[in-house]
Amino acid sequence: MTTITHLEQDVLATAQAVADLLPTSAPLSAGQVMSLDEAASSIPPDAVAAHADVLGARVGSVVVIVQRELAASLADSPMGPLPLVDALRPALEALRVALGVGTLATVAETTAAGAITLLQAQDATIIPLQGTTGPAAWIAVSAAPSSAAAPAARPAGPSAGMELLQDVVMELSAELGRTTMTVRELLNLQPGAVVELDRLAGSPADLLVNGRLIARGEVVVVDEDYALKITELISSSLPDHA
Repeated sequence: MTTITHLEQDVLATAQAVADLLPTSAPLSAGQVMSLDEAASSIPPDAVAAHADVLGARVGSVVVIVQRELAASLADSPMGPLPLVDALRPALEALRVALGVGTLATVAETTAAGAITLLQAQDATIIPLQGTTGPAAWIAVSAAPSSAAAPAARPAGPSAGMELLQDVVMELSAELGRTTMTVRELLNLQPGAVVELDRLAGSPADLLVNGRLIARGEVVVVDEDYALKITELISSSLPDHA
């Protein structure tokens, strides 16, 4: 009977959200955990990857590997070339959640062989993301050995780990709503076009930190600038500093 580790559970719980953020033409579905040898034999040698270290109470790294065709499509996008590291950053941010509270260091591009070499030096969890004809991408998370201890072995107060993050700069964004559209619909947009969002008029806007919802509020104007007046904190997204 195979034992599932805490890290594998966390990555599996995050995998589908990561798959949904990849800029692919068809939806992807998360597969099962695979070994590094299985990944090395199944990933095409011309695949490309983006990776970044995760800085926080649980130190590690995150990797997203995609087929070469996706990178070529991004480079030849009708909206202009989009660097792979920028296109995959949202997926890396979502994958980072598997390591808990933290922030990404510099995101870098590498080859499939470079990603495999990076993962060989660490105890990594790898999951394929299935497309219509087989795996179209692979995601991996590794945790530093010092963070592999059970939760009970961590300091009693989460503020101890948060001390490492006090001066880390985080990006905050306010979101009024979302929608989805095809590339054809996007290219047909003209000045004066109306894009309908998935939120009723008057509903509170979301406040996100690196893509993670932490609060909701009302959009107000302060000294001719837009601002967000906080009306609700999402307690499950924020650490307890008591």
